[in-house]
Amino acid sequence: MIKFIRSEKNNTIYSRYELLNTGADEIAELRGGSDYDTGPDVSRILIEFNIDDVLSYDIKPSSVYLNFKITEKTELGDDFEIEVLPIAESWSVGSGRFIDAETNYPGSSWKYKKKNELWGGGYKNETNFTGGGTWFSEIKTDTGETLPINKN
Repeated sequence: MIKFIRSEKNNTIYSRYELLNTGADEIAELRGGSDYDTGPDVSRILIEFNIDDVLSYDIKPSSVYLNFKITEKTELGDDFEIEVLPIAESWSVGSGRFIDAETNYPGSSWKYKKKNELWGGGYKNETNFTGGGTWFSEIKTDTGETLPINKN
């Protein structure tokens, strides 16, 4: 049986447009690349699910899948790798769109997790201090053992 759990909120953040908020866009965009003149051009997709919805189905974590559909593929090679990591800080979705001329909508962006709140406040696990989020790369078990998070 297949059960669908919809996200509570989502947003794409872009390294090239550090203040852009796209919380109102219908499509999450994945970018990965670089331009000689302008530098890195990558995106990260932030998604939040209600954990109670996930746990209510009494399913094993190994049987949960994140299913994205491709609407258009441009300049991504066939060997492009995607990492999925749990985000460490709360963030706000905002109301901007990629097409908007105004980029400074309240909400998450490459630089901010919320209006005027930079990513990385107090978290030391994994942070890109120039922006792009804060995430966990390992977890601690109840017994104190540290386990890396499988990125594949």
